[in-house]
Amino acid sequence: MRRAVTGALVMGLVAPLTACGGAELPTGSEATLSTARVAKRVSPEVWTATVCESLDDYRDSMLMSTAQLAAASPEGGAAKKKIMLRLLNELEAVYQHGGDQLNTVGPPALDGGEKLQRALRHEIDEAILALQDLRRTVQGVADAEPTLDEKLAQIRTRAEDEGFLRLAAFLLNNEQLRPAYDAAPECDKARKQQASRTPEPAPEAKEDA
Repeated sequence: MRRAVTGALVMGLVAPLTACGGAELPTGSEATLSTARVAKRVSPEVWTATVCESLDDYRDSMLMSTAQLAAASPEGGAAKKKIMLRLLNELEAVYQHGGDQLNTVGPPALDGGEKLQRALRHEIDEAILALQDLRRTVQGVADAEPTLDEKLAQIRTRAEDEGFLRLAAFLLNNEQLRPAYDAAPECDKARKQQASRTPEPAPEAKEDA
């Protein structure tokens, strides 16, 4: 993937597990408490930027597939299905890598940060399962299916909804993460993409005088 939180940043956030002067590490419950105290955490800004970097990679893969599908039109259904399957594989790999990055970075330094980390990891896992289901759907469509283009377009939309928009909504709808999501330059594209898929609110009806 194009970007990742640098190793220096991550290492700088991890407190040493050994005491000065070569003292022995605590054991039992003391070890558990010691580990909890030094568990690495990052600022909400860094954590949110890490998520948005995965969203950017996801979005870029989808945009590239649009051009590839258009170019493959003269080649027939088999070529289009191959492109869609490759896209779904790429999207799954993006989120697998994104989940690994979150594990490396650690939870956000917020109240309930560990819970947020687990919740987002669950969303990533659900998105991956949805992508795998879409891949099986593509494999089940006949190459000569008359409505192949329509079905592939529907699958692509579902891939966006189940993957990209699912994680973007997680950041947007969380009160603790929303400020970082709104401010992070890494989230600019995600915000714009999300806004383009969010319908404008209906105007309020005016009462008759």
